[in-house]
Amino acid sequence: MPKELRDCVFDAAAPLDVARPLGERGGSGLGLSIAYRIAQDHDGTVVLEESAQGGLAAKVCLPASVT
Repeated sequence: MPKELRDCVFDAAAPLDVARPLGERGGSGLGLSIAYRIAQDHDGTVVLEESAQGGLAAKVCLPASVT
């Protein structure tokens, strides 16, 4: 993914997979947006990192709960 598109990867309305026709895209593109909102609701974050295999990896970071 080009670096200039990474800022909007968590926006559910952003059409990021523009390189492929609609019928060939793998999904609706809502997964990272939903994960980001869930992480935020639990005081966490989602971080994008370049993967050793190529592409990006999404890391969900949530605070530990102490009870």
